[in-house]
Amino acid sequence: MFIIPTGMILGAKVTFADWWLWNQIPVTLGNIVGGFVFTGLAIYLTYKPRPAARAAPMSLPTQVPAE
Repeated sequence: MFIIPTGMILGAKVTFADWWLWNQIPVTLGNIVGGFVFTGLAIYLTYKPRPAARAAPMSLPTQVPAE
């Protein structure tokens, strides 16, 4: 966001359209995709809900132990 516009001001042969088409749009799309994959997906996989464990049926003792 700084280097290319500064170069344009100083006389580089880069148009505003070139800057947007070949720099800003690909970089923005890459940041969106990268942010989703490396941040959003990583957080989802880390904190996703675990499947509910089935409760084992409680077996009642058939006898009461003597004291």
